[in-house]
Amino acid sequence: MKNKIKISRLARHLIQAAAFLFFPGLFLSIFTALRDVVVSLASGTFSFSGMADRLVLLAAVFLLTALWGRFFCGYLCAFGSVQELAARISERLHVLKTVPEKADRILKYVKYAVLALIVVLLWILQLPADSGLSPWGVFGMLLSGNLSVMRAAVPTLGFIALIAILIAGFFAERFFCRYLCPLGALLSLASGRRIFFIRRKKTACGDCGLCTRKCAMGISVHDRRTVRSGECIDCMRCAGACRTGALSCDPLPAAGGTAAALMLCGLVYAGGVAVNRLTDTTAGSADGGTYDGAVFETYAASGNDAVAEDGADGGEYSVPLSVNARQDQDDAASAETVTEDDSGDAAGIPAGETAETEEAGETAESGETEETDETAEDPEPEEELPSEPEGPYADGVYTGAGTGFRGTTQVEVTVENGMIADITVLSYEDDRQYFSRAQEGVIAGILYYQSLDVGTVSGATFSSNGILEAVADALGMDFMNPNGSGGGHGRGR
Repeated sequence: MKNKIKISRLARHLIQAAAFLFFPGLFLSIFTALRDVVVSLASGTFSFSGMADRLVLLAAVFLLTALWGRFFCGYLCAFGSVQELAARISERLHVLKTVPEKADRILKYVKYAVLALIVVLLWILQLPADSGLSPWGVFGMLLSGNLSVMRAAVPTLGFIALIAILIAGFFAERFFCRYLCPLGALLSLASGRRIFFIRRKKTACGDCGLCTRKCAMGISVHDRRTVRSGECIDCMRCAGACRTGALSCDPLPAAGGTAAALMLCGLVYAGGVAVNRLTDTTAGSADGGTYDGAVFETYAASGNDAVAEDGADGGEYSVPLSVNARQDQDDAASAETVTEDDSGDAAGIPAGETAETEEAGETAESGETEETDETAEDPEPEEELPSEPEGPYADGVYTGAGTGFRGTTQVEVTVENGMIADITVLSYEDDRQYFSRAQEGVIAGILYYQSLDVGTVSGATFSSNGILEAVADALGMDFMNPNGSGGGHGRGR
């Protein structure tokens, strides 16, 4: 049993390292997906097709959590892995302390209060909040690999909170996971009925309490027959520390359920990807290079999942929504309101007036110049609206670049008759999941209002600012990018 536990712990550390390198933003992806679902439900805009990618990601995580427990916190969360590393360092330095049981029990309720405040104030009531206030968000910025974004993360309150959390983690293991993590609060609730748990053989237990002292989440292992707590992250440190082998677990029931859940989620996800790709290809060009922003589907990204086809093969993503097109729709709607009545005359015009008009026309044709009271006054000329509104921009095609979350965003801006007619994204380096949402919202807003004075997309603020800066750069406009760089000058051709 000892050898199996050692192998299990080694495998966990390897998974942690891989998750940190390849999926550092997975915890943010899950929490953002949950936020999108809650916000859409609260606003009445929820649809299964629009939320398919988020629902698949959430279903996979929460179904596996219900079967296995808080495996995500112990295996896949990069933020948790950093805290665990801090605890191991402090343990070697003899700094790590044991939190008193009563204080630990009370403090663990704080994360549920944090979750409730986020859901009610930020998601449902939509109160404004700066992303720089979140230590989670700052942590993601520091792992972005973009130097300008990393520099922008430092002078924020979230950075100060992050440093405070890491310092606290040197004295109380996994301080954030235990007491503050809102995602941990949800996963703790979901894992309450787990089928994978640790058993304690009382006859073999020496009641030394070593297992409790080694528990990363402060669970009182030594006085329980089974460890089913939602706080357990399956790290198996308690079992590894037990000198008498009194702790054991049977992974077979959970393994079967986990395999079934993975197969189900894999089929659903594969089906969603196939449908999305088919939709993208139909909406775009023959080689799939251009995608319509209206049907651009986001996928359940989990970190550094930038689109590989951007750039070389012309991976362009555009929202073909122009002012001219919107004007054409408005004109068509206005034309439909002009109908005829039963007598064949235009609706809304009295028959007498029509007859008088026709009579006046006949009189004019016969050369009669007799004036009446009605014809004495010249009618006011009908104001003609210009077919193409004049705008402040010089016609042409311009390119510009801006700084997103992970790197540079390049766009092409087409100006016709002084108006911004089209914006096409030439390339980007951000995660596709977030960039696609920013692209659809920000570009549509610029085209509609003919201005950069549009709001950023919640949850995709950095990508939004990158697009805004790129458009400003193309048009030679001033724009201060909070991501860490300012606007430049456009390059027309």
